Amino acid sequence: MYIQKTFLCATNSNSLSPKHFPAIVNVDNPRQMNWARHVCNFLLDGITEMRRKNSKGVEGCVFAMLIIYLHETHFGEYSGDDEARPPWISYWRGDTLKERLKLEKKDSTGLLSQAKQRKEK
Repeated sequence: MYIQKTFLCATNSNSLSPKHFPAIVNVDNPRQMNWARHVCNFLLDGITEMRRKNSKGVEGCVFAMLIIYLHETHFGEYSGDDEARPPWISYWRGDTLKERLKLEKKDSTGLLSQAKQRKEK
């Protein structure tokens, strides 16, 4: 419960939300739960709510959002590269993250166009 509330499906409030309940209904076998889908759906709902309410904070796993951002801007939306296959986090090691941070500092506007160019090739 604590990990889900504070990390995987973080919210802006201090109390549990009804959004957390589907993941805890069947505690007999947590491996049956599709945690990746649950975390991504929670994040997507949080982004939708943020846009609807025009708020400055988003509910959901910010680390999942970071991995999606890094992957999409580096490989493009749908890449056939072997490196780009799931799990995406396996590509983003310390050395690749450091290199990416250098690129972000240098030219953050050109990163999306680079990803689009890779996608078109």
